[in-house]
Amino acid sequence: DLVDDAISTASEIGLQLAAAASEAKAARERTEAAAERGVATSKAAQAARDMAERATERNLVRNAAKKEARLKSLKLAARKAADRFAAFAVVSEVAAKTAELKASDLEELAREEERAQREDRAKARKDDEGARKAMDAEKRSLAVAHSFQERAKKLNR
Repeated sequence: DLVDDAISTASEIGLQLAAAASEAKAARERTEAAAERGVATSKAAQAARDMAERATERNLVRNAAKKEARLKSLKLAARKAADRFAAFAVVSEVAAKTAELKASDLEELAREEERAQREDRAKARKDDEGARKAMDAEKRSLAVAHSFQERAKKLNR
């Protein structure tokens, strides 16, 4: 009896050991699967970090390119503004010189007009003086003619 009890107890213990071994094996398999999933998750996380880093690098490159394009655009605009300002300065200088020439031409015309007016007044004075002299000469000749007539009348009497 005792032997049967011992065999049955040993069988139960063997069954329990087999069940425990089976559970341990299953637990080990679950642990290995979890570890594999953990490694896969870790790899996926690393890949995601790498992708994010590359995206960040691309964004930085893209932003740098945009800033460089903006800087080029601003430089071009500044150059165009400088060219326009230089052209305006040249036009202003030409306009100032033209105005200066026009002013000097107008001054010269005014001096010529004044000179012509002086000459006209001098000529008019000379003409007036000549007319006065002519009138004086005519008066003298009339006076002389009158005096000759008076003498002739006296002599005729």
